[in-house]
Amino acid sequence: MALLVRGNSGPTVGQMRCDTGGFQRLAALVKQISGMNFENNPKNRSLFAARLLRLMQTHEAVSYDDLIFLIRSNDTLSQEVIETLTTGKTNFFREIQHFNFLANQLQTLTNIRTASVKLDFRIWCAAASTGEEVYSYIFTYFETLGNNNLPLKLLATDINTDSLRTAKKGKYSKEKMMAVDESIRRNYFDRKDNCYQVKPFYRNLISFVPFNLTMVKNYQFSGTFDMISCRNVLYYFEQETAQQVITNLTRYLAPGGYLILGLSESGFCQSPHLKLVGNSIYQKDEK
Repeated sequence: MALLVRGNSGPTVGQMRCDTGGFQRLAALVKQISGMNFENNPKNRSLFAARLLRLMQTHEAVSYDDLIFLIRSNDTLSQEVIETLTTGKTNFFREIQHFNFLANQLQTLTNIRTASVKLDFRIWCAAASTGEEVYSYIFTYFETLGNNNLPLKLLATDINTDSLRTAKKGKYSKEKMMAVDESIRRNYFDRKDNCYQVKPFYRNLISFVPFNLTMVKNYQFSGTFDMISCRNVLYYFEQETAQQVITNLTRYLAPGGYLILGLSESGFCQSPHLKLVGNSIYQKDEK
């Protein structure tokens, strides 16, 4: 166990990578808090070192064991650690196959919902990060159906509250927007200095809620969703945990609705109520 000597400049990245025991103990605590599983391997040790170095310097933690001590005496620090580890890069229309599939299915889906006297079309983006994905679903919906459609309601959740704050603002740098088609920028964004911000009408379609997918008690929704997207997050979990997440998501998926996973995550989905209909896209049975 490291001595708790405050004022130390903190460990180096190299020292953190070599602290195998400290990594394992911190990874176990992270798993206990969030459900995320970081196996003891060079890739994950490098990830912890790169992402946690500045945080450890800020809190004057001299080792992983020191950080664990601080987490257990500071409730807010545990969330800060989780948010630091889950900060990932994403883009608008990432894994474009999924948005193309949605565009091809939307007219049929909304016709079915209208015939069943359903009053809206509901999408849950379960790992929304900084918002690019959930806004891409909005753009796809209106580009495909125009304004003659069912009212759209979206839920955007993430364990990272800092990322959710960014998503709620819907404000993105000029560099981030370079890959976005000009017509999308013109129709759905306002130009703000050197940034682009999603227009208020579209931002207001979304409810942003902090959410831990591994906490069963969190799953208390009224009604079901026509589509649930849970992309590029299941690989953080062990197989058993990931399967439980899928089971919980499926409970709130409308009959005939779609569950979309990341392109590398199809192996996690094992449910008698879901059938594979596209690239990591599953449809719930109608029963």
